[in-house]
Amino acid sequence: MKKYLPLAVAITAMIATATISHSQNITQTTTPVIGHGVINFKQLADKELINPPKSRLPRDVETEKKKDLKGIRHDLPVPKDAKVTVVNGDFTTTIDDVSPLLQPSPQPNKVFNGLIDNNQVIPPDVMGAAGPHHLFETLNSQYRISHKSGQTISTLSLDNFWSGLQSVGFPYSDPHLVYDANTNRWFTCIVGILFTNHFAIFVAASETSDPTGNWYEYALDTGPTTTLPDYPLLGYNKKWIVITTNDFKYDPNSGFYFFKHSRISVINKVQLMADKLKSANIFFDPELYTISPAETMDANEEKEYLLTDYNGNFQGNGYLKMGTITGTRNDPVYKPGFFIGVNRPWNNFSVDVPQKGSQELIDAGETKMRSVIVRNGFVWATHTVFLPASNATRASSDWWQINPVTQTVAQYGRLDDATCRYNFSWSSMAVTATNDVLIGASAFSKKIYASAVYAYRASSDAANTIRKPIIYKQGKAPYFKTYGGDRNRWGDYSATCIDPANGTFWTLQEFAYYPADSLDRWGTVWANVTPAESITSTISSSDAVVNSDNRVTVSPNPSTGNFILNYVAKKAGNATITLYSLNGSMVYNQAILMKEGMNQFNINLQNIAHGSYIVTVQNSGEAKKEKLIVVQ
Repeated sequence: MKKYLPLAVAITAMIATATISHSQNITQTTTPVIGHGVINFKQLADKELINPPKSRLPRDVETEKKKDLKGIRHDLPVPKDAKVTVVNGDFTTTIDDVSPLLQPSPQPNKVFNGLIDNNQVIPPDVMGAAGPHHLFETLNSQYRISHKSGQTISTLSLDNFWSGLQSVGFPYSDPHLVYDANTNRWFTCIVGILFTNHFAIFVAASETSDPTGNWYEYALDTGPTTTLPDYPLLGYNKKWIVITTNDFKYDPNSGFYFFKHSRISVINKVQLMADKLKSANIFFDPELYTISPAETMDANEEKEYLLTDYNGNFQGNGYLKMGTITGTRNDPVYKPGFFIGVNRPWNNFSVDVPQKGSQELIDAGETKMRSVIVRNGFVWATHTVFLPASNATRASSDWWQINPVTQTVAQYGRLDDATCRYNFSWSSMAVTATNDVLIGASAFSKKIYASAVYAYRASSDAANTIRKPIIYKQGKAPYFKTYGGDRNRWGDYSATCIDPANGTFWTLQEFAYYPADSLDRWGTVWANVTPAESITSTISSSDAVVNSDNRVTVSPNPSTGNFILNYVAKKAGNATITLYSLNGSMVYNQAILMKEGMNQFNINLQNIAHGSYIVTVQNSGEAKKEKLIVVQ
């Protein structure tokens, strides 16, 4: 079933000549905070145990919101001078791959269920994150905080979590959540409805790294309900929290909602965390659809990068567009940016996917960019693509490593099965301090019920490759639930992240749960995975110096923070030297020009705390590391 109506294609063709000039015509405004409050998660959850909230009528959120949306813009014209990176060789992997050269992904340390369908809402919009001591899951149905052992701490309804704003409105749908290890804070947002008959973006920041404590909540008015702000995505860097939505304008003559623009809300991060936010800067991009802001892991990165699926198949190449936000905390500047091309096209028109035990197909979503990470100066991303590009018959998940300086693709790969035995969708990704990668996704097949999977890549693996995926939670039954809608809804998000306490991965995915009460149910499931080449495996508990590769050495070691780094490079090019603490936090980063052969760099770090660190050299797609001991 095609998701985008023919009218959308016609509209795209009509506006094609205008969109390139529109991309530079960015409207900027300021929106005041019209609601503010403070809540305590645990206190509200304890009260809710005594007085449970009333059940809402079951609802299909997406059909309820997105009925008759038109004018969605994809496959726009690409300039002739847009750069294209050529990817050669084997860049795909799938579950049944039997190649002896393909290593398996690591087995999970832990697997346990998260929230299970309470028969109130579809889709769940699966989202979660890991903090130093907690896992936090935010769905369209409920919010839950748990221990990393899987034991539940507190569960809370959406209405009660956002009760700090109950004087102005109530939450509606599409929650998003991140944990920022650089500030030790949680940030979340959701689409809200105001009592003034306006939509809003609700945004909140935790007071500390403990999500069971206080949260500062704010409401940003997005205008009358004749304009729908859909599909919020949340990113951040050192200066800002950035929330994007697709805004659709209601046309009373046709009765349809037409895509109007993408909304980019840029929020002063310091004010948000300090309970002092008064307004947000807003940009409107009339060209780009679904702009995904990055979760910026690099503590000192000044720019915020944004990524959009622009054209899946333009003259045999697929294109993304990368935008930037620069400037000061209170005076940001948004630019739509530049094109990123790869010689591996895809189709932007989605297909539904099969499942075991049922003729009912499952919605595989769209090619919206969802999961974007900035790590070690690179932009990493994953999203769903539909293949083949000429006439799609299956869903796959691709992944990117992009160099924003050279505007080229450092790596590109896919979870894909050309035989259509398996489909992959709703992917999300995380990247460690040493460029190990985990991609989590949903897997669909006539052979299995809808299941949760992940695939791992070590930084030392061959370029453009990812290891054989693991089904870490098999689906339990066929799944079909529409609540009167026209789609068997799944998704809309998933979550994969780094544990800030030990550098391991967590992924949260959806699977088909037992229909114990004759009602089909979705479920969510966590998995914890240790990178095969993690910091923890490199560092011993002693202070012995560990040489990870004879191409990189540090001397003297131990040192006082002044040392010489020697590196033997296979070829010349741009490289990065990064210093990490053992919990994965970046404490130093420097871009360098590497020459072929022996390179020597003098590093002088003043006032660095004594202890153990990891020195990483990122050069030409490889990351080599060495332990450094700093003494006083």
